[in-house]
Amino acid sequence: MLLSIALSCKKDSNKLNIYTNATAPDSIALNNYDKGLYFAKLHKQDSAYTYFQKALLGFEKNKDNYNLSLVYIELTLLDYQNNNLISSQANGIKALTYLPDNKKYKKYKGKIINAIGLSSERLKQYKNAITYYEKYKNMYADITLYPKKNITYLNNMGMLFQEKKEYKKSISFFTKIINTDSIATKFPIKYARALDNKAWSLFLNNNQDAAYPIFLKSLKIRESQKDKPGMIMSYLHLANYHIYNKQNKNAYNFALKSYKLCTEIFDTNSELEALYLLAKTDDENAVIYFNKYKERQKILLQQERNYKDQTAKIRYETEQNKKKIAKQHAQIEKKDKALLWGTIVAGLIGLSALLFLFQKIKISKQKEELTTQKEALETQNEQIKILKKEVHHKVNNDLLMALNFLDEAKKQPSKTALENLEFRIKSMLYLHQQLYISDTKGRVNMQEYIDTICENIHIAYHNANKQINYSLDAAVNITSKKARLIGIISNELITNIYKYAFENRATGNYHFSLKREQEKIILLVVDNGVGFPKDFDNDTSTSFGWKMIKGLVKQLDSKNGKVTSQSDQKGSRVTIIFDDKISV
Repeated sequence: MLLSIALSCKKDSNKLNIYTNATAPDSIALNNYDKGLYFAKLHKQDSAYTYFQKALLGFEKNKDNYNLSLVYIELTLLDYQNNNLISSQANGIKALTYLPDNKKYKKYKGKIINAIGLSSERLKQYKNAITYYEKYKNMYADITLYPKKNITYLNNMGMLFQEKKEYKKSISFFTKIINTDSIATKFPIKYARALDNKAWSLFLNNNQDAAYPIFLKSLKIRESQKDKPGMIMSYLHLANYHIYNKQNKNAYNFALKSYKLCTEIFDTNSELEALYLLAKTDDENAVIYFNKYKERQKILLQQERNYKDQTAKIRYETEQNKKKIAKQHAQIEKKDKALLWGTIVAGLIGLSALLFLFQKIKISKQKEELTTQKEALETQNEQIKILKKEVHHKVNNDLLMALNFLDEAKKQPSKTALENLEFRIKSMLYLHQQLYISDTKGRVNMQEYIDTICENIHIAYHNANKQINYSLDAAVNITSKKARLIGIISNELITNIYKYAFENRATGNYHFSLKREQEKIILLVVDNGVGFPKDFDNDTSTSFGWKMIKGLVKQLDSKNGKVTSQSDQKGSRVTIIFDDKISV
């Protein structure tokens, strides 16, 4: 999807276009802009970002709004590629601000609006995303004149509702694309994409039989068109389909095809999913593929962090340069005024008195500036120390917890142990993702966090012969430290429901509740399953999961933290209560 919105605002050339011996005011800025484009094509994002920021300074200085808008377009796309979504949104809005209001720039405006919509969707800001998609649609209202634009709009809306799990709506949008006049012959790649997206929505909506022939039809077109990115998605979807039908050999073959193609075209995100599917379908080499999956995931997360750190540093340095330039201009202007008055005063009281006064003022200003700079540096250093301590504390806690999980998995190495290990570690990963998109200063929206855990466990344990539904009431914000522990506890309780609560039953329901009452946090999980075993004792149980839950509750509240369990023929009920005032 991202490649489909990429812009080429300059001539498309693989050679670096450097302006030499140029005397035009914008020559240096244009040179930096072309260098940025060059490095972006080579996927050297740090270098590209640096040169685009340099270009911004030059174009801002000369008030060149058109070229400013082009640079912000490239920064929008660069940030989107590197999952820096909030920055991508901001740069897209700046691009719209600077783009001249002229019909000849309509194509650029449309692509910017579409890019902002995509970033909003990735941030789960669905209402905002729909607003920008509708703006995009209204710009190209004449479908006969802009058929490809209409297809882009319909596909975006379909993907959005697929992400929201409103599958009937997503299927309707993809069906409209498929029914577009002559699409199969005019735009075969877009036609194949719509087929595959519709089939995936059908699959997610438990209509696997209808999805399978559409998957195959889409793959056939993509292979004939040599559409490698599209082939990767078809292979991944077919692998998931065969896993669902417990046809691991077929699933393995499709996952392997996807993995090989990903390494060929450097599709790192799809490569990660392919490795995960290989680990699930190849029992003999499951540990090898799972280790590759973990290592690749670690590398991608590090690359993402490095990019964000580097861009933040570049933005900071750019702002400092702007302030420095503005200060120099102000100093020059001030000196000019002082010089004029100096000339007048010199005629009255003498040149020597004027020079003495001028020197004294200069020294005083320098002392004042040095003092201000020193105070700013001390403040900045103190902030950095605090941030380093906080990051170290969080990473240390997560690594220690992950090591405990790994030790437990080693005791009984198996595919089930690996899956349990994966879910426990993923619960910590979801927390960090939630913290990144959160604007609540270290507090976590538990409704979204727990819903992510529930949904991923639901997908992992999906069974065609068993329908498990859940409801969720967790609309509270909690500190990241407590949320981390609650997430691991919730993951353990919900996983156990799927594994044991509805044994030999076709349907089942469970409810998850997290509420704050009178300075207490109450976590409640209720199901209508078979209940706990008759010999189960909450206080004496020796299972690793149950001991871990009680240990985590003690970390939440060492004095009054309490875990209780109840069970009868109507199901089971686990209640956890701890003091909300205690710092963890």
